[in-house]
Amino acid sequence: MAIYLFFDEAGNLDFNPSGSKWYVFGVLSTPDPGPLSHALTTLRYELMGEREGLVLERFHASEDRQAVRDRVFESLLNVGDFEYDAVVIEKRKTHWSIQEPLKFYPKFAEVLLQYVFHRHAEDGEPLILVTDQLPLNRKRKSLEKAFRLF
Repeated sequence: MAIYLFFDEAGNLDFNPSGSKWYVFGVLSTPDPGPLSHALTTLRYELMGEREGLVLERFHASEDRQAVRDRVFESLLNVGDFEYDAVVIEKRKTHWSIQEPLKFYPKFAEVLLQYVFHRHAEDGEPLILVTDQLPLNRKRKSLEKAFRLF
């Protein structure tokens, strides 16, 4: 049986005062993504059927209303059978020499992925890494660089 790893990040790569204060890399690990997928799909249909008829193409914490985010977390907690690991970086404390996205992204993504991969290596199960499609070519190249290290 495989272990499914869902990799995502939050924050922006702008290191100016107008940028986000934090950058977070996270990995949700589960041996069976079916129940999580089912719970989130069910929630999407529930939101469509409610008074507001909210149609969501996907859930996105930075864009969704707080009430939607609360229901997503409630759905995840009700399903269980997953682990979540994260690396949280306070960007203003990041040395200037690694603030370039092609250096920053791989460095901190690698820290998290090495930790998660090492923990699951004991299981001897194949690891399937799932990522969101990155909209920026620059970010995509940074992520590909991080993943090639493994």
